Amino acid sequence: MTRRRKTALIAVIIIGVAIPIAALRALGVFAVLASASILALHDAGQSRRDERYRIPEGAVYLVPARETRISGAEALPVSVAEDSPTGEIYFRLFQSQQSMGFFHYFAWVSGLDEGALFLRAFEYNTNRPLWISENPAGSNTTLRIGSHSEMKKYGPRLFVVHTVLRTTSFFYLARFELWHSDSLGREQMLLAKNYRITGFID
Repeated sequence: MTRRRKTALIAVIIIGVAIPIAALRALGVFAVLASASILALHDAGQSRRDERYRIPEGAVYLVPARETRISGAEALPVSVAEDSPTGEIYFRLFQSQQSMGFFHYFAWVSGLDEGALFLRAFEYNTNRPLWISENPAGSNTTLRIGSHSEMKKYGPRLFVVHTVLRTTSFFYLARFELWHSDSLGREQMLLAKNYRITGFID
């Protein structure tokens, strides 16, 4: 084989090796760029979603009171004759100290038919219903009540609010509604309050 042919063969081999390597490198760069673009689009979409739930300036709201975690016999709902803080039907939300998204509440009522009290919750800006579930102890927001003319305090009742966001560090507003259902299943809303909360992520 002549020197010229050897040189040409070597050149062909080099080109044959270099082209796949360059192609692989190009594909790698493309994959990195594509991944970065996807992440950027995801973050942008998430930012827009988070912005939807930002607390509006001037919104009136309460912050759940902090209370030591209740357990055992303390977690069993009871009723006692007690005036409400306002002298009228009232409820108060408490943030459990064990974890974000864990709550309990007390309700003060009078003049209602025998039945049940329960909470409904909605995100403030979008009116999106929030998922309220039982907590690990197996409790939801329902409180059984009797018929009485005097003011009574019912509770506590433990429950979990699941977040509408990807992080529990983002506070948003939720409208909590106290409802009454009588023995015939007829429902009426008694009171609504806005609370600044953060949810629980499964």
